[in-house]
Amino acid sequence: MSHEIRTPMNGIIGVADDGVPSESIGDGLKIAPATDAISKYLPELRKKSDFIVLLAFADKPAMAELARQFFEVDLIVGGKVQQASNELIRENQSVIVYNTDKGKSVGQLDILPVSEGDWSYTNDFTLLAESMKMDTRVAALVEERRDPQTRGLFGVAPTSGQQQRRDPL
Repeated sequence: MSHEIRTPMNGIIGVADDGVPSESIGDGLKIAPATDAISKYLPELRKKSDFIVLLAFADKPAMAELARQFFEVDLIVGGKVQQASNELIRENQSVIVYNTDKGKSVGQLDILPVSEGDWSYTNDFTLLAESMKMDTRVAALVEERRDPQTRGLFGVAPTSGQQQRRDPL
């Protein structure tokens, strides 16, 4: 008599909201709308996977909407939020966990399905922004980039009502 032990297969889809500038992802690449990407890959992943994880660079309302729209997704881990969540958020048949964005935290996130609809969850993250000072040169560059008068120098068109500053050189 033989017993087969099978490791559960995880399917992972990564999406970003449409607010990510296309120039930041590389020449010739574009970001498809999250719903299009999920619709394209989810049916095949569902056939081949026991568990579907959605890594979403999206805000809280967008992640909740994705959970309502795609009930087949088991877990959504999202990162376009200011504060990591201390508890699991249930939306439709999915579980949502928020983590911080822009590499501002480091730690370990353990999420395990224990039984049907029940999860074991540990979020042990440290916010780096609170414990690490930004290099003064980087801070100066960030402030310069935020200054509406210098935005035109960095290739970003001024918003309405702003004048583009000319470089005197």
